[in-house]
Amino acid sequence: MLELSLGCLYSAALHTAARFRIAGRLAAGPRSVGGLAEVAGVDDWHLHRILGFLAAKGVFREDGDARFPLTPLAEPLRTDAEQSLHDHVMVRGEPVFWQSASRLHQAVRTGTSAFDFSGCKSASNWAADAAVCCVRCCSATLT
Repeated sequence: MLELSLGCLYSAALHTAARFRIAGRLAAGPRSVGGLAEVAGVDDWHLHRILGFLAAKGVFREDGDARFPLTPLAEPLRTDAEQSLHDHVMVRGEPVFWQSASRLHQAVRTGTSAFDFSGCKSASNWAADAAVCCVRCCSATLT
């Protein structure tokens, strides 16, 4: 049960790794956390914590030389991977999902919708509308 309750943290960690393109930076070979942090423009201590957290699920792993190689599970986080999930992971880390998820209990209690896609044109295809809205939100917020 504790593992399940951490789901949002794994999602946030994946989003962070995707945002800073960590998997893509490992494509050329294993790198130290310091080297990764430098090219990604992030804090090395915090990056090491994120990579270690994701290593518990096999997304990344630290080798015997204190470097991180690209793992098969991290491969889809690359933007140039054949079956890239980079954009999917990026969208799942955006506020539209986090804020909606935080209102899920209220939706169950009241019978209303937790997910607000009011900027979409049609309610006939919720998944397509959600994707359009998420792309719109991500395009406006990602830099």
